Amino acid sequence: MRRQLEQVLHEFPGTKLNHTVFRHPRAGWLTIGQTVASVLDHTLHHQQQLNRISKVLKK
Repeated sequence: MRRQLEQVLHEFPGTKLNHTVFRHPRAGWLTIGQTVASVLDHTLHHQQQLNRISKVLKK
């Protein structure tokens, strides 16, 4: 999946960087850069949740 994302981003036309590509349910339309940042933030949020759950389960 990561390699596919890398390929998509490498092939993404530079002329479209300021165009919106994804409609976020709360934030509205996002550019490719904003979309990647949003996915990263969302993933990190879930990683923190998993870390907290893991700590509780180890007790």
